Amino acid sequence: MTTKNYDLIILGTAPGCYVAAIQAAQLGLKVVCVDRRFDAQVKSSPGGTCRNVRLYLFQGMLDSSRYYYDLLYFLLAHGIRVDGEIIKCARDADAQG
Repeated sequence: MTTKNYDLIILGTAPGCYVAAIQAAQLGLKVVCVDRRFDAQVKSSPGGTCRNVRLYLFQGMLDSSRYYYDLLYFLLAHGIRVDGEIIKCARDADAQG
């Protein structure tokens, strides 16, 4: 068995955890994140339980708002201005396929 030394061990990979890990590493600490959740399909699942298990609908809403924001600024960069901001959303069951 190989022994490794770290300055900081962070338990979990939720957003607060990985932000703390990044900041500690930027300050020069040797950091490791440990999370008990394991997804056999992707081998790793950072983001915590809420991101990976419970908040799919909420995450979909966040993704959709980001796509809308990106679309508006992409269009604006090409000289297309959107005055109306009416969005029709499918019902949750329909959006899930």
